[in-house]
Amino acid sequence: MKKPLVSRKKARMLLALLVFLLQALIIVGVLWWIAKNTVLQPYTDTIQLNWHVDIVGKNTCLYSKDEGTAEGIRYHVFAYEDRMEFEGLDLSESGKGVPMVSVRELLEELEVPQTEQPDFDSITRFAAVYGREHDKRDRFYLLVDENSKTFYVVESFL
Repeated sequence: MKKPLVSRKKARMLLALLVFLLQALIIVGVLWWIAKNTVLQPYTDTIQLNWHVDIVGKNTCLYSKDEGTAEGIRYHVFAYEDRMEFEGLDLSESGKGVPMVSVRELLEELEVPQTEQPDFDSITRFAAVYGREHDKRDRFYLLVDENSKTFYVVESFL
């Protein structure tokens, strides 16, 4: 009778190792998919989901602060390279009439440093949206400074 090339004990160990590696690969794949579709998703996608505003164009988030809860205040500062489009919003052409008091109060409540706040005198376009499908008390402000190629998003969820 011939000797087997691999003993039964070694075969079981190799099979167990193969099953372990396959399980680890599946777990890593699932975690990567979750991270890619939630954590690593750009915040502009979240704005689209919450407010039905498509921010079209290449942008980079420079500053972000929120209260870390589903309700509360969120603030984001974005820089853009060329031209930005804000589909789903009617932007006013000047900073006059922006509910600056409301925006300033929200940023103060969130304790945003003055250096990270917009220069309200430089705002060239703005929009304010009150309410979403679920709660009409929620607010969304978009302020654009075309000179510095920066836009600011302030959200308040009650």
